[in-house]
Amino acid sequence: MDTLGEDPENPARGVEAARFVVDGLQFEHAPSLRLLSEHTAVKDGDPVGAARLLKRALAVDATDPESHFLAARLFARMGKKPQVLSHLQKAIDNAAGTMPVRSMARFEADFDGLRGEPDFAELTDIFPADPTLRALYEALDAGELTLAASLADQALDDCANPLDVLYPWREAVEQQLAQTESEENDPALLEAMASLQSDIETREDDGEESAAYARFSGDT
Repeated sequence: MDTLGEDPENPARGVEAARFVVDGLQFEHAPSLRLLSEHTAVKDGDPVGAARLLKRALAVDATDPESHFLAARLFARMGKKPQVLSHLQKAIDNAAGTMPVRSMARFEADFDGLRGEPDFAELTDIFPADPTLRALYEALDAGELTLAASLADQALDDCANPLDVLYPWREAVEQQLAQTESEENDPALLEAMASLQSDIETREDDGEESAAYARFSGDT
């Protein structure tokens, strides 16, 4: 019953189903309340009513990252920065492995008014604090794949956690191979991919992880 109120193929039907669940069945169903809240905010232009519905959704499931993310968006439109930061933090804390909150926040228009705020920027920053790693991840994010691979090669010997470098390096090589898949693949790229994959698998088998890459890739 988790998705009873949601119908991405037919939003209007989804809203009707959500109303039936909440009003007809008198069932406090978090996904349906979340959908009704978004409809109330966007279609009805009623942020106060939308906030009430989200409050009910969070009363059902206080750890639902989607409800917290929607709440952050709603409060951003209402100009309530402390509530935005609070709900964004809760969305991040509860979203590991389910939704890339920081990445979504980077492109969400509702947060445009907060881009210049240091605490918002820090909360939604997907890049590592270490300058060397930051340059690597920023190059990868910008699609500068050759630069990213070069920076990874330079950083590997000095990094505290090799996976922090190996993961973005592999992603850069994967994207380079994808760009040339209609042509004959560069043997050097194929060799680099095989070597990186082998090293990564060995470290993963030993239980190693990379918090830096998890944050960058959206903790998914």
